[in-house]
Amino acid sequence: MRAVVKFRIALYTVFGFLLLGIYLVAIPTRSGHRPSPENVCNRNLRYIDGAKQQWALENQSPSNAVPGVADLEIYLPPNAEERNRTLHCPSGGKYTINFIGLSPTCSIPNHLLK
Repeated sequence: MRAVVKFRIALYTVFGFLLLGIYLVAIPTRSGHRPSPENVCNRNLRYIDGAKQQWALENQSPSNAVPGVADLEIYLPPNAEERNRTLHCPSGGKYTINFIGLSPTCSIPNHLLK
């Protein structure tokens, strides 16, 4: 009788650890969290600003030079959804690259480079 009880305790312990392991793996892989449009736009503006700085360094451009979209695409990270390097504001705003000495902007008022 005691052997059956010990077996059940061991079985329940193993089953509990198995469930705990599945739970710990499942929590981080859930894709329930989505960043806000403002945060996505801010990240894109940072990418554009970094690409501008890289372009200016490699081309020895003056601080008032304005790079084109095609100039910056090689410095931007790939867009996973569209398989290209063009960044879009998730709220439909338009990005203005501006010259090297000025940060890029979005046409949506709350979307600012922070």
